[in-house]
Amino acid sequence: MMLINALLKFGPGAEIVEFRLHLRYEFLMLGIIPLIEKLQEYENEDLNIHLDVFKLQRERDEQVLRDTIKDKVNRKTV
Repeated sequence: MMLINALLKFGPGAEIVEFRLHLRYEFLMLGIIPLIEKLQEYENEDLNIHLDVFKLQRERDEQVLRDTIKDKVNRKTV
């Protein structure tokens, strides 16, 4: 999870939310959710931090994308 979070946070993903979302969805399509659920069973504090970061960053990026789309739609209707 540390590697995945690092890939999402640094490099092209550091500045481009669409890139982070695309890369994250690639991991999701590869079936990372069942793996995350299995990893949560270990109740490892360090691991849980990385699992939480993945989830929170995903939620934040999705909200940023929703807000961006909403702003673009509002500008076109005005």
